[in-house]
Amino acid sequence: MLGFMKKIQFLIPAFALAALAFAGCSDDDTNNEQPAPAPKPVAPATELKFTDDAQAALTFVAVEPQAQIIALTTDAEEIKVEQVLAEEETEAAWCKVTVKSVEQVEVAPLTNTTTAVRSIKYRISAEGVEPIEFTVTQDAGEEEAKNTLSVDITPNEGGMYTVNVAAAGGQVDVATVTTDAPEGWTAEVESSLEGVCTLDTASGATGEKVTVTFTQNTTGSMRMATLTIAAGTAEEITIYLTQEVGEASEVKLYEQDNHENALTSPYAVAFDKDLTDENKRKEFLVEANGEYEVKVVETGTSDVVAEDTAWLEASGGYGSLVLIAKSSNTGAERKVDVILVNKSAVELFRLNVTQAGDSTPDAGGDAGGETGGEEPSVE
Repeated sequence: MLGFMKKIQFLIPAFALAALAFAGCSDDDTNNEQPAPAPKPVAPATELKFTDDAQAALTFVAVEPQAQIIALTTDAEEIKVEQVLAEEETEAAWCKVTVKSVEQVEVAPLTNTTTAVRSIKYRISAEGVEPIEFTVTQDAGEEEAKNTLSVDITPNEGGMYTVNVAAAGGQVDVATVTTDAPEGWTAEVESSLEGVCTLDTASGATGEKVTVTFTQNTTGSMRMATLTIAAGTAEEITIYLTQEVGEASEVKLYEQDNHENALTSPYAVAFDKDLTDENKRKEFLVEANGEYEVKVVETGTSDVVAEDTAWLEASGGYGSLVLIAKSSNTGAERKVDVILVNKSAVELFRLNVTQAGDSTPDAGGDAGGETGGEEPSVE
């Protein structure tokens, strides 16, 4: 027991010494964490100028310009270069400015691929002195030389190239194409109606013709296609192709509210004696495979009624036929025919038109009827 107590007495001083040593180490570590040194203040400069005043305005060629060094005379420790921006102007990317030292600034613009002269301004500044400015101006780039392209068609007054195509269609030599493009020319054709026009020659050499083929026009209206010719870097040429309307050989008429059952010629149409805005006009749908004319004629003939004596107006176009009675009838029943004929004066359809009068008690009831005993009126 006595030995054990002696060991305790020996260990207590040893632990105390260890604790003091640890505390000493901790204090030393804390003292070693020195604060970061404060930035060294920049001494104000007393001078900042161009060594050569001519370098306040630098000029560069457009293609592959060589960088230039601006030499400065200054006692500044630091300099800064920044672009001088006008209102709503953004920093230019075509010129790179690098500070090599307080006495040298490198200016290196890129090649000018535009066809305009371009310019930019920079400011050099240093602590304690007035800033100085310099401008960078670069020549305009040359416009790329373009190939030539022409066709043997005279443009109209509006500068458009147009070609009329017959209604019968077939192959059409649109134009002879001339170009200096080494690869020759190419062509494309477009139409809003599928199958109207096809391109026969999609490409060729200078002096060759571009041809297209049109189908026969049996629609009763003009058809159009657009031919575009291109060659190298030349500006494209657009030619507008217009196919004429052919002569109609057949027309079909339908009542305005019934587009399924075609009417039979001759067809009877009756107007009331007294006209209102609602009953003085009658309209029909027309389907024709070509161009036709509408005529108001004497009953049973092809003799055109004089306009100053006609009581009925008739007009056709855009797929419709419109009949308009001009005035109320105060006399006997009156009659005319309306015929649809082609350019060769071949009759394609006839309407027997009557307007009831005072002498016709049953207006419209006995005004004539469609051949074959069908309903006589389109009221």
